[in-house]
Amino acid sequence: MREIWTRRELLYLFVWRDLKVRYKQTVIGLAWVVLQPLGVHPVFQALAPWTYFSTALTTSTNVVVENQRVVSKAYFPPLMLPLSK
Repeated sequence: MREIWTRRELLYLFVWRDLKVRYKQTVIGLAWVVLQPLGVHPVFQALAPWTYFSTALTTSTNVVVENQRVVSKAYFPPLMLPLSK
């Protein structure tokens, strides 16, 4: 955890890169994350935390494979990649 704290700027850059790529082509951008759960029926709003957890877990399992070039070229705490997702 100390290593992650000392390299928190790198974690910030990983998170920012993923958000920019994910919401680059949407008209309302990052606001879609907030507006999407609010626009559905109230019963489904309770599923928002579960959907977030499920999506985060699914994407974090493939993050090392997707970022092979970064992992092989520079040293940083391996836990940073799943945390960024």
